[in-house]
Amino acid sequence: MWSYLGQNFLRDNKYKTFIVENIKKAKEKYKIDRAIEIWPWKWAITKHINFFQYFTIFEKDTNFQEKLENLIWKENIEWWDFLEQNLDKKIEWNFIWIWNIPYYITSPILRKVTHPNNKNKMIWGIFMIQKEVWEKIKVWARKKSYLRWLLNYNYEVKYLKTVPAKSFSPAPRVDSCLVWLISKETRNPIKFEDLLYFLNNFSAYKRKTLAKILKMLAKKDIDISKFQLSDENKKKRIEDLGREDLKKILN
Repeated sequence: MWSYLGQNFLRDNKYKTFIVENIKKAKEKYKIDRAIEIWPWKWAITKHINFFQYFTIFEKDTNFQEKLENLIWKENIEWWDFLEQNLDKKIEWNFIWIWNIPYYITSPILRKVTHPNNKNKMIWGIFMIQKEVWEKIKVWARKKSYLRWLLNYNYEVKYLKTVPAKSFSPAPRVDSCLVWLISKETRNPIKFEDLLYFLNNFSAYKRKTLAKILKMLAKKDIDISKFQLSDENKKKRIEDLGREDLKKILN
């Protein structure tokens, strides 16, 4: 009954069963026999997904070493801080991802695992996130966040199920939800490097119109020549842009 580094442990068995069943379906559908679980801690899911031929756990807290090594082969456990590692050097195959980590690092983790420049990629993943985060990253979100643009670039982000606060120990102050991330088969018409350049320069001023941001960037000697903004888009804020708007601006 404790929370370590912001982690709230899932204790409701019906949600554990729901997660495991969806992992099995994804394994069969995408014909992938390799999986990664990051920071399993009380291994509520870990002990039920021994049906992968290749299964790797990433855990940073060696206090769990003895119990984890009694649960799975120690060769399957990587003891390091995931955020500080180069994925291409650690992961040599396409994979399924299982994840329930502290909410305060949701954004950097998702940015890392879904980056399109990764040599090996996540084909399918199931994630536990705050429900309010889902409202910001769904494809039809009214106000588009930085993370929403990054996740939807190469992945379909799908809502699965709400998980109420009482399902965890200790109970957080907010409800959570489970989401899928599924790799898209079609190529995105927007170059990722251009998207990043745009987001990195514009997203810090989300309350200002694009016209005002352009003037600010010009004064900072930031190259804005690659951005083609119509008079209509200049009146918008970055959170109001749609996919077609971005295509026009970046192409």
